Amino acid sequence: MRQTIEIKKLQPERDEATIKQWIGLYLKQHLQWWSHKAKLHWSEEQITQHIEQQGLVQRDWEELTNAELKPISKVLTARHQDNLIGVVYAELGRDRYLKIPTGSISWIYTSESVRNQGIGQALLRPIHDRMGEPKPTATQPATATLDKTQS
Repeated sequence: MRQTIEIKKLQPERDEATIKQWIGLYLKQHLQWWSHKAKLHWSEEQITQHIEQQGLVQRDWEELTNAELKPISKVLTARHQDNLIGVVYAELGRDRYLKIPTGSISWIYTSESVRNQGIGQALLRPIHDRMGEPKPTATQPATATLDKTQS
C-alpha cells in the first residue's frame, strides 16, 4: 500500500523536538568527519561536549526558524500520516553574473526509515518551482509515496 507524503511549512512548536534530534545527529557526523580530516581525531565524548558547550543544536534550530521569516528563504517539511519525516532549508537568489534565478540548499534531512523513497526530491520540488526557469529535468512531483512493503 502506498501513502501520500504532504509537503508543508515548518511548524516550529510542533517540529522542534524531532528536528533538533536530527540536527544533533547531523552535527555529530559532521564534526566526526571534519575532526578526522583536520587530524584532531576528537572522541565521541569530545564531539558531544563541543556541541553542547557551543550550543550548536540550538543555534542551528534558531537559524531554521529565523530563515522562515526571510522572503528569500524557504523551510519545508515532509509528513507521512502526520509524522515528520523530512525537512529542507533553501535560500533563493540570483546568479551574480547571469542574473538568472538560483538557489542553495542550506540543510536537508530525511528520516533514516524513509531514505531512498523520493522524500528529498519531494521536498526540493517546491523549491525548484519557486525558482522558475530553467527547471531541473530530474525532479519528481512535490508528492512522493512510501511503499509499505519496503519496511
